[in-house]
Amino acid sequence: MTKMIKLSIAAALVATSVSAVDFSTSGKMEVEYDYKSEKQGTAAKTSTNVWDLDLDATVKAKFNDNFTGVVTVQADASNNAADALTAGNTNTDAGDRAVNVVKQYVQYTNGGTTALIGKQGLGTPFFDDERGTGVVAMQNIAGLTVAAAHFDKNNNTGLAQQINAQAIIGAAGGINYSLWLAQVIATADAYTANVSTKVGPVSVALRHSRSE
Repeated sequence: MTKMIKLSIAAALVATSVSAVDFSTSGKMEVEYDYKSEKQGTAAKTSTNVWDLDLDATVKAKFNDNFTGVVTVQADASNNAADALTAGNTNTDAGDRAVNVVKQYVQYTNGGTTALIGKQGLGTPFFDDERGTGVVAMQNIAGLTVAAAHFDKNNNTGLAQQINAQAIIGAAGGINYSLWLAQVIATADAYTANVSTKVGPVSVALRHSRSE
């Protein structure tokens, strides 16, 4: 009987903690459509009818003042093929559908310290839409942000799996600047220095990069 009572208390505590979680959602949808019709001489009329749909949805669950869970799901749908419309009105369509979890990490914040642990974007100037599994830590020190990252895995088959990166990011007199270093294990080392500012309505940016 004692064990049953303990299990009931544990279940009640779990239910209370879940109900206290603060959830928020955000997302975006992009739709692209391209239609082109052509007829040359006596040839049959042909048309290209291509569409692409991208949907990103992010759910954030704030557990307390320090920890937040983040999950982003990306859904893509497109025909990726030309619809051939001949005189006989023949329609061929090859479809493409995919749903992937592109981000799944826990964010820790405490004063000027932030850490992201789990699957996330490789948020550096060296990469575009690549994603990896690892740890990113950022610390604000006297107006500067010092960052360090280590990734064990990434979705780019052309890169080594392990990546390290460090950065110093700041701003002074209306000028933003950053210095990034990255080590793609057993492949290459690289650095990039970035300076950007705004002159009236015009944004100006300068970047110098080198890899070895």
